[in-house]
Amino acid sequence: MGLINNLDKACIRINSESKTRDNILKEISELVVKTGTLKEFNANQLYDLLKNREDLSTTGIGMGLAIPHCSIEGINRFVVGLITSKSGIDFKSIDGKYANLIFFIIGPKEKRNEHIQILSSISKLSKTLEIIETVKNENSLERIYTILTPEEHVPEEEFTQRDKCMFNVFIQREDVFEDILEIFSAEDGAAIAVTETRNAGYYLHSMPLFSTFWSNDNRMFSRTITAVVNKSSSNNIVRRINMLSEYGPTIDEVMITIQDLFYTSGGISF
Repeated sequence: MGLINNLDKACIRINSESKTRDNILKEISELVVKTGTLKEFNANQLYDLLKNREDLSTTGIGMGLAIPHCSIEGINRFVVGLITSKSGIDFKSIDGKYANLIFFIIGPKEKRNEHIQILSSISKLSKTLEIIETVKNENSLERIYTILTPEEHVPEEEFTQRDKCMFNVFIQREDVFEDILEIFSAEDGAAIAVTETRNAGYYLHSMPLFSTFWSNDNRMFSRTITAVVNKSSSNNIVRRINMLSEYGPTIDEVMITIQDLFYTSGGISF
């Protein structure tokens, strides 16, 4: 589940002439209806749903990306598409930049986990400026589709019977926590839990032998991300986490451990 498996080629439109956020939301609604993807809805209904979500908070995530989206009861599939704009659309993004790539997601209300995975897989593009610039300036629909779905045509047998592994990432740096969580949430089929923890100094301070080494306030940031993912993704996940480091091959105050799993069953919600 993610952008690779859900992007609909029929829902890609290049070089939109829309100039405002409302116009682009109307264009998305009309495009979805025109393709016949959601025959039971009309463009006005879809526009209202997208507009209501946008009014809650902006879906402009910065770096030239916006991801307008909504959930609907009574549908059984995701509709994921893209509209590009060379001049950009003002989505009131958090970094103040106009959105040149406007991805959109319309999904079943009861499939929250899958919706989050698709959002995360698109959101991580904001970390890859080269892809954003390439797609923004590309005039070929086929080329855009290939860039955004690089694994789409890999033989299916390579992705069957994938083993699982479990990550435990111990994080004492608040500034990288959300980035690391996003890396895991974008993984297809990932099961993720976050635990609020305390560093050992919190407890050692109460022991007379060690009390002089810590101040009275030892409530430093400390969380653990536990995630079960496909083993084939582990090297890429480690690489992406370590890319968050500014000064070396690993991140200070972040420790990664990985275990092979003999057996897994069931799943957990985000």
